[in-house]
Amino acid sequence: MTATGQDGHCEILDLLDGKLHSFYQLRRTAGTWRACKYACTSAQGSGWGTVSNPDNVRAAGCSTAGGLLLASELGLEIVPHALAIGIDKNAFVSGPVWPATLQDYTGASTYKGLTGQRFAMGRLLMLPASFDVDKLGLPESRTIARTLKKYGGYIVDATVGSLNFYAEIGSGWNKIYVNGKYTAAFSPDMQAIKASLRQVIAHSGFVDRDGKPYTPPPFRSTNLLSMRGPWQGYNGSRSFGEYDASTDLFRTEPTGESRTIRQLLTHIVKLIYSGTSNRTGT
Repeated sequence: MTATGQDGHCEILDLLDGKLHSFYQLRRTAGTWRACKYACTSAQGSGWGTVSNPDNVRAAGCSTAGGLLLASELGLEIVPHALAIGIDKNAFVSGPVWPATLQDYTGASTYKGLTGQRFAMGRLLMLPASFDVDKLGLPESRTIARTLKKYGGYIVDATVGSLNFYAEIGSGWNKIYVNGKYTAAFSPDMQAIKASLRQVIAHSGFVDRDGKPYTPPPFRSTNLLSMRGPWQGYNGSRSFGEYDASTDLFRTEPTGESRTIRQLLTHIVKLIYSGTSNRTGT
């Protein structure tokens, strides 16, 4: 099922090859499915973009499957992963930070939050150890709070006028209405959680999903050359092949003729001089 609203996200997991197919603004019109954006990644990967392949359907450059509260997780004391969080666009400062590779809007002028009260896309938010989970009214709220105390949640999207925790459609995590009746305790629970969330600004290290120490590779040490392109024919040779996002490879079909394609790259060098000498440079 596609998500309602403007974004229309949809995730399809292929159990045969373990690939996750992600769609943005997926709609069925006149019997034909169309999407404004598509990405394919391995379900065994981190879910985040890389330097060479930074793009995906979520604003932060990740899949919308990442961080979802799932139907299968309802009833757990704690969800075994960090949560996906969306905040109002006016609460952002321009420029994504690791592990995000993209952001929702371009240009610093778009983000108009107060200085010192803004967050970068990709920031980790957590509840402090002192947060009293037992004061929350609903078991779903208490599970969300325990998860935020242990794993936290990453800012992955921009909203308008709200702070969101994202859940699988029909999963039962949203308790605003139950069986058509308003649940008075859910909104105060969410307001209490929102008021106590804090940005993580220092840490002693990371652990992987098995609890073992893990050091994320910095962007500067990863592959800066993307096989995405742009590719074009060279010296009269026609273009061929296509980029495969799930493997980060450029795949070509078998051919008996000689073909040449090229990838156009732009390299910017900035020279900065100080002092009063007559040196010049390009």
